[in-house]
Amino acid sequence: MTLAAGTRLGPYEILSPLGAGGMGEVYKAKDARLDRTVAVKVLPQHLAADVELRWRFEREARAVSALQHPHICVLYDVGQQGDTDYLVMEYLEGESLAERLKRGPLPTEQVLRQGQQIADALDKAHKQGIVHRDLKPGNVMLTKSGVKLLDFGLAKLRTIASGGVSETLAPGMPTLTPERPLTGHGTLLGTFQYMAPEQLEGKEADTRSDLWALGCVLYEMTTGKKAFAGSSHASLISSIMTAEPQPISLIQPMTPPALDRLVRTCLAKDPDERWQSAHDVKAELQWIAQDDSQAAAPTTVTARKRSHERLAWGVAVALGAVLAISLYVALRASRRASALESRIIHLTLAVPKGERLAFGGRPFAISPDATKVALAVLGEVHSKLLLRSLEDGTTAEVSGSEDAYLPFFSPDGKWIGFGAGPKLKKVAVAGGAPIVLADAPNLWGAAWADDGSIYFVPDGWTGVYRLRETGGAVRQVTQVRAAEGEIQHRWLDVAPGAKTIVYTAGYGKGWDEAKIVAQRLDTGARRVVVDGGTSPRILPGGVLVYERAGSLSAVAFDPQSLTCCGTPVEVAKNVLADPLGSAYTDYSSSGTLLTSRAGAGVNDLSLTWIDRSGKATALHVPRQAYVGISVSADGRSAAVGIGTSIAVLDLSRETLTKIPLSSRATSPALSPDARTLYFALEKEKWYQVYSKAADGSGPETLVFRAEGAEFPLQVSLDGTRLLTYLTLPSGESEIRVHELGPAAARENRKTILRSRYLNTDCWLSPDARWVVYDSSDSGQSEVYARPIEGKERRFQISTNGGGTPIWSHSGREIFCRRGTQILAVPVKEEGSELRVGTPGLLFENHELGGWDGDPTDTRFLAAENPNFGAPQSLDVTVNWFAEVRRKLQEAKTP
Repeated sequence: MTLAAGTRLGPYEILSPLGAGGMGEVYKAKDARLDRTVAVKVLPQHLAADVELRWRFEREARAVSALQHPHICVLYDVGQQGDTDYLVMEYLEGESLAERLKRGPLPTEQVLRQGQQIADALDKAHKQGIVHRDLKPGNVMLTKSGVKLLDFGLAKLRTIASGGVSETLAPGMPTLTPERPLTGHGTLLGTFQYMAPEQLEGKEADTRSDLWALGCVLYEMTTGKKAFAGSSHASLISSIMTAEPQPISLIQPMTPPALDRLVRTCLAKDPDERWQSAHDVKAELQWIAQDDSQAAAPTTVTARKRSHERLAWGVAVALGAVLAISLYVALRASRRASALESRIIHLTLAVPKGERLAFGGRPFAISPDATKVALAVLGEVHSKLLLRSLEDGTTAEVSGSEDAYLPFFSPDGKWIGFGAGPKLKKVAVAGGAPIVLADAPNLWGAAWADDGSIYFVPDGWTGVYRLRETGGAVRQVTQVRAAEGEIQHRWLDVAPGAKTIVYTAGYGKGWDEAKIVAQRLDTGARRVVVDGGTSPRILPGGVLVYERAGSLSAVAFDPQSLTCCGTPVEVAKNVLADPLGSAYTDYSSSGTLLTSRAGAGVNDLSLTWIDRSGKATALHVPRQAYVGISVSADGRSAAVGIGTSIAVLDLSRETLTKIPLSSRATSPALSPDARTLYFALEKEKWYQVYSKAADGSGPETLVFRAEGAEFPLQVSLDGTRLLTYLTLPSGESEIRVHELGPAAARENRKTILRSRYLNTDCWLSPDARWVVYDSSDSGQSEVYARPIEGKERRFQISTNGGGTPIWSHSGREIFCRRGTQILAVPVKEEGSELRVGTPGLLFENHELGGWDGDPTDTRFLAAENPNFGAPQSLDVTVNWFAEVRRKLQEAKTP
């Protein structure tokens, strides 16, 4: 029977259904007398005729009415209308533990706190003579006030000699005795998954049966997996009766060892070997929560009369020898098992043949259960997303993932989030079309929290934002503190429980000098927790991991107080971190680490001449992180950025001369006569445009001051104009043209375009009348040109994707990149018009960083990945969490 909205049961008006189970249907209702919302549970009419089920129903009423406890659902009333029996209970807002577990395991802090509350509720029930007999995640509600234990429909009343609850239910109903139990011998009540062995054998359940179920629930809360599994009732029962669950320490190595021991004791097959009271379990959970070191097992101290002390010591001495022998034998066996469980295994995962990892932050992600890897790879035209199974080795392309980069998994592993063009999207692992979530012109970090929120950085110069995983309104979470020297927030993670976020605060001084900031999401309190590092990640159990100088370091971290404790230890070496500050690392919740080793990409580039046919000739200069190239008008020299420094390259001698500068610098641009060098210098919180003699002599001179971070890109061939790219605190960017010369001032500049969708690459035409640039406002990166003076117009240069354009010295071609292809697009100026031809392929299969053409337009000087075409691979470390925990423990041990 389903009750319609508006139906009345006594003074209670049904509002809507809440759920149903074997013991009844539950509705949201309104109490007309007290004007409050309640939950009404009714026994369906087709079951009401069953006398035994009606007995159970009234039993639940009596069981619950005997319990008054903050973590047990309150029973308000019992009623009957016609043939309908009903209970009126406290209406709870929140979600069931079963629903919460669909998103994965809970943080240890929550497991301990909520486990104490469940144990406390059971302790109260047991002391009232009530055994729940159906404790499971579906009968535990998570509310703002804490845990609420539900559904005593299978509770068994037992007589307590010193008084308590009588087993006589109601007039006319039989008295329950051992000879006449409510449940016949051999009948199973409860849910198989959480039933103790004695229940499966049809024996009487007692309080220790509830402790078995509590152990199953704690196991599932901690690991996200059920303690016992089977493909059928028979195999599940066999597993419960004969098998042992996989150790928690193997699934979640950062879990306190004492919690693993507590759960294993709850799950002892023999009830006599379990904890003997819920109070003991609660006390044990309290001890684990209070003790940070977990260095020793707890000792239960019981008050004794002084006359018994000698007897106790005598027994202890007598048992000592026997216990020592038993421990020795047990430890030998456990050490062998532990060695297998915690063994660190190193593997290599090959990128599918013919595929290349994409640019723009970490191009891979591993699923929480370590069964899948998402790869952002370069396609012929666009990047795309591949999903590789680690179980069967198959690889499939994710439909609709054009221009994908920076993938990340949802906590339950069912979704992949990623950047695509100017958007943040998600796609179901099971298949289907991607869903647009929000604007993100340049995604510089994203993390999917276990509360269903996604935190992300939509562009490179603002803070962190939040939205629900279903989309909707976007809210800013962090503010860049320009007054303290911050210029950007990037690369973030969210602590389990979604109460604390950590992120990288950039200061324009290189990522090894960035700061890791922790911020509470509820209060807004924030604190710098690491001075020097990037790409923070929070491991289960309270560990912060971050990258610095090509290594991963770990330190104990308390997300509640925003503090780190102890000395950081190195937990991984030779890790790639790109110039954008992104460490190429990811890990699963089960403890598998996935990394890309340093020296395999963006930090290991060679300077190379490439002609129009694609023939490459490498210069004899060291491989380094070349991030910008500007060739002089005579083709005899070039300025190059190397990390956060600037050098001048003599092209005939193939020698590099580093320019001495007072701070970090990037984005070099040479004057046509190669005498003056323009660059962005980190000064006064932002990168500003400075100049200096190209031979390195003389002072640094501020050219003009901007209200954001400004980067010079190119000097016009006549030396009168400087093209720059400006990023503003608002998140928007501008393309600007400045007049150079003695009379140049701030007002002698023109903003060509302002947008959230601009990319950093743009170029002047030889006559300085046009600017070519790339923007992702259409949903993918395309190249456009527009005039500097006159009517504002836009001409599309590329088709089907393109970026990083440069204008030929002849003025008759625009070159641009599309994936690993280099295209030439014919153009012709006709007054205020620009005639654009069809893009043609010059060459392909070259992975380039910065580039510039020589004056003859016959070749290009480029920063090229010399390993392009070689097999790519990722490093896999299984049981990495155990290694992290071991090293942290060693650092604590004097």
